[in-house]
Amino acid sequence: MKTVNKKLSLLVIAMVLVLSLTVGLTLAYFSDYTEAKGGAKLALGNTTEIKEEVTNDSKTVYVKNTGETNVVVRVMIVGPTGMKVTAEGKWEQNGDYYYYNEILKPGETTKGTLFANTKDYPVGTNLGDEYQIVVVHESAQPTYDGSNKVKTPEGWDYIPAMTAE
Repeated sequence: MKTVNKKLSLLVIAMVLVLSLTVGLTLAYFSDYTEAKGGAKLALGNTTEIKEEVTNDSKTVYVKNTGETNVVVRVMIVGPTGMKVTAEGKWEQNGDYYYYNEILKPGETTKGTLFANTKDYPVGTNLGDEYQIVVVHESAQPTYDGSNKVKTPEGWDYIPAMTAE
């Protein structure tokens, strides 16, 4: 009986020693840490605001970047059949959209104008007493390819040739 107690005691002592060594290493492993210093500002998303100057027969359109990141902008103007849209300055038409062909920085407003005009309709055209000129605008954060050219945003089928500054 004494040899069984001695063997059992030695086994218990050995287990306590092994556990005490591994518990210390395990605690050291899980309690180690590293501090990081510094930081970077992260801006997610973008916001733009449409600016419209309305007169009786026309609408002049501008877009302002009210967000914290650069954006690319496109605008679609829908109105009565025969409405004329004139793009001046940095605007470029492709299909139903007018694309601003510069990156719009935070706080900037588009230069040049989009001008929707219903005043110069042919004589006898009846627009009715009320009609609407609807302006739809979209913006996206620019992404670049390997040569610093702006890539076409997802969901768009076109973007004017622009490069990072």
